[in-house]
Amino acid sequence: MLTFSACGSDDDPTLEDLEQAAEQGRGTLDASLQDMGNQLIIDYTATVLGYKSTAHGVYTFDGSSDDSKCISVIMTETYPNANVAQSVFNQESDEEKAAGTVKLNGNQVIYDYTKDFKGMPKAEVKWMLEEEIKHIKDEMNRQ
Repeated sequence: MLTFSACGSDDDPTLEDLEQAAEQGRGTLDASLQDMGNQLIIDYTATVLGYKSTAHGVYTFDGSSDDSKCISVIMTETYPNANVAQSVFNQESDEEKAAGTVKLNGNQVIYDYTKDFKGMPKAEVKWMLEEEIKHIKDEMNRQ
């Protein structure tokens, strides 16, 4: 889901540099979830090699109750530079690109996950996201 992003200089790392450092445990990852009525907002923050990375997900529902249905999911990942974003974008399938479910915009890769969540009740999506956050925090505590 989240690779890495930040503001940097001309000697910004490559995607491979960031992935390797993260795999070696040389970084941190945190996540938070907010219930904003008809939207659930999940934010991820990763710091690797001094670069702060973010992903921002907006899950929109047809109401604010727990049984309201998911109608849209957009995840925006921001990377340290356009080259890293291009590398991430290049890893996506041609089918996803052609369908418009993944787009490149400068140093951002934008994913439309609506088809994966459409019609799911808010309570179920919220539970899934809370479990994901627990997993992330458990992994951080093991390092």
